[in-house]
Amino acid sequence: MQYFKSLFSFHKLALTTIIALGSFTSLPLAANHSEHRFDTDSRLSGNSLEHDLWNLVQSKDHDKLADLISPMFLGGNLQGMRNYDSELSILKNLSITGFTITNVFESQDEDIRIISYDFTATGDLPINDHRISIWQRKKHKHHQFFWQLISQSTYSENP
Repeated sequence: MQYFKSLFSFHKLALTTIIALGSFTSLPLAANHSEHRFDTDSRLSGNSLEHDLWNLVQSKDHDKLADLISPMFLGGNLQGMRNYDSELSILKNLSITGFTITNVFESQDEDIRIISYDFTATGDLPINDHRISIWQRKKHKHHQFFWQLISQSTYSENP
């Protein structure tokens, strides 16, 4: 029963985050490190976006990681909400030696992609959880497109 209460709380948190971010998605955002942008188009899969993110965490490429996360980032887990600074700090301090992404489901419109997946990582602090990410496709000043992570909610059965 506790599992279902926790799962319900996670889905409630994820839905609240999605609804809150929905009102911001049309606002223009300032870039923070434009020379490190990932130029992509709408055909890039959500699985690829998540692999890009976790490869940067694993390789400790903090400049590119900072660019991949939107300055308006808002996410959370059962322990609380996170903004851009706290999410970036957590990801920078993770030491992972490998990861797998499975059970990927995604939906998208032209400029928003929502991805749900199971995530497992090995390293100093093993991770085994479920994540829901929201990515926004932005236009770069050179008429190229890139994706930024604007939200991620995490659910883990582990305390």
